[in-house]
This record gives sequence, structure tokens and C-alpha cells, in this order.
Amino acid sequence: MIMNVPMQLRDTKMKECISCKQLKTSDEYYFRKDNNKYKNECKPCIVKRSKKNRSPSASEYDRERHLKVTYNMSLEDYDRLLKKQGGGCAICHTTTPVGKGRYHVDHDHDTGKVRGLLCATCNQGIGLLKDSSAVCIAAASYLKGHGK
Repeated sequence: MIMNVPMQLRDTKMKECISCKQLKTSDEYYFRKDNNKYKNECKPCIVKRSKKNRSPSASEYDRERHLKVTYNMSLEDYDRLLKKQGGGCAICHTTTPVGKGRYHVDHDHDTGKVRGLLCATCNQGIGLLKDSSAVCIAAASYLKGHGK
């Protein structure tokens, strides 16, 4: 039973859970003290969702969803592009990316068009060089002129 809840809010009103769509009494919902209302999702559904989000497959699902929402590409598209690039970064060709162990999706920030897959270092490098081919060429020329 919920304590510290004003008596008028502790009634046994019926409410439909937004997840399971079942009518349940208010004591089957968590109470939010910040807005003095019951949550829209029942306790069992919240627990079920929380367990799913902690499962090992959740991170793979999140990655797949991120690729789809952000770049309109599937995991298969990602794998095809990586294979097309020879299995490594499109710039430095490393096959052992640092960080989470996968490549970043490089894209044009104006059009959203995917350009390739890059290791974290190359992705950050071109980002810091303002995604400008002219600046990258100038940087390469500078390095050549100074012994690199």
C-alpha cells in the first residue's frame, strides 16, 4: 500500500495501463510524488520493461534502432558497407577500432547521406577539421611540408 499519499488520491479508481491495456486499480500503479499522480504504466509492466532493457539483447536492439532512426540503415546495410570497405576504416583502414569496438557511421550533416564507416580517431579528426575537404587537404599539405 502506498504511504504518504493524500487520502483523496488513494482511492481505488480503475485505470488502463498504457502497455498491457488492462484495467487495474490504482494500487497496481506506482505513485509519482513530483506531480501527485499515478504512473500510466502498471507495476508489472514497468518491471517487465526494466528487465528487458537490462538484457544482453537490449544493447543490440538499441544499436539496430539507432542505425535505423538516425541513418535509415539496418545492421545488414552496416555489415555490407564494412565489407565493401575491406573490413576496416574508410580512411586509415584499421581493422581494430577503439572504443566500443565498432565503426562510426560517417555522414553528411546537411543531407544525412551516409559516406562510410570510420574508426573513432578518423571520425573525430574530420569532425574537428569541420568536415571540409579543403581544410583536410591544407592539413595534409602542412604535414607534408613539415616532414610527415
